Parts: sequence; C-alpha cells; structure tokens
Amino acid sequence: KSLDSLKSAISDRIKGDYEAASRMKLKRALLDNLDKNYNFDVPQGLVDAEYKSIVNQYEQAKKYNQLDESEKAKSEEELLAEYKNIAVRRVKLGLLLSEIGKDAKINITPDDNNKAIMDEAKKYPGQEKAVFDYYLKNKEAIEALKAPVFEEKIVDHILSKAKVSEKVVSIEELYNFDEGKKPAKKAAAKKETKSEGKKDEKKETAKKTAKKSA
Repeated sequence: KSLDSLKSAISDRIKGDYEAASRMKLKRALLDNLDKNYNFDVPQGLVDAEYKSIVNQYEQAKKYNQLDESEKAKSEEELLAEYKNIAVRRVKLGLLLSEIGKDAKINITPDDNNKAIMDEAKKYPGQEKAVFDYYLKNKEAIEALKAPVFEEKIVDHILSKAKVSEKVVSIEELYNFDEGKKPAKKAAAKKETKSEGKKDEKKETAKKTAKKSA
C-alpha cells in the first residue's frame, strides 16, 4: 500500500526470522542437555524404524543432488554410522519428552490445532482457503500437525522451569549451527540456557510421540 507499510512488513519478517533462529538454538541446547543427562535403553524396533526413515531421506537427497556440503565431504560409511547415532538420540528424546508431557498433563487443545493450521496457511499467501479446506477434509493431516505442537508445548514447559538469559550476538553467530566458526558483526539477540550446553545435529528435529519418538 505504501513504502512505510513495506518497510514495516520487512522489519516484522526479519524480526520473526531472528526469533525463529533464536528459538531453534535454545531448543537444541535444551535437547542436548536432556540427551547428556538421561541414559536408558531404548526399543530397538523404534531405533530401526527411525534409522530407516533417515536413510530414506538421505538416499532421496543424494538422488537429487541435495546433500549438504558437510554430507558430501563424508563417506557413506561415516554418514550411516552418524545416522544410527541420530536415530538412537531421536528415539530417546522422543520417549523422554513424551513422558515429561504425560507427567505434566500436557494436552493438545482445539485452539492449538487451529493455531497450527493458521500457521500452515500463512506459509501459502493467497492460498489460505485451500489450506483450510485441505485440513478440514483431511483428519490425518490434522493428526500430523499435533506431534510438533505437542513437542513445542513440552519444550515450553521445561523452559519455564529453567534459567534462561539473553545474549547479544552477531547475525553470523545467530545463524551459525556449525561449531568452530567465529562470527563478526553484532546484531541480534538470542536466548540461551545458562546451564545447558552444546549443539544438535544439523537439520535434526526431535520427535516425541512414543510411536515415532522424538
């Protein structure tokens, strides 16, 4: 409508991107801390299923030349060993988060579902009605949305009991998910846990239902 409205929209978008990256780093630090502090045997069947899913994604990415540079630099044997460890971690974190959610009596409400659908619709400007119709007619799609919503509610619950502080960092550091790189310019604020540590595997998303787990 105007130059000012365009500037405002761009500013809001950048702020949203910064907040999303900050949230991702905070969540990964939290998951690393949980992974480090809890040890228990996990069902081999769940690990095998998760490993198979990861390998299928890898094979598809390889087929269409969509592998990350870090993946291209490793042998297939190294990658498969790494994926096995990721599968174990995901299952363990999934079971752990599921148990935490159960103990905290965390549930998915209709409002949670509606917000999740709204968030999905925002990803397709101009096609919002088609997205709404898709979810209204597809119960399985709505069920698929519940898992990440449930996980985020559990993460929020855990963080509400943690000591969290803000740290001003550069844009490069905010978006740097590889260890060892030292950024330069100062820009955005990222949240981090004081007592919680290190990094998560790139592209990893912890699944959380006992069915698929974390």
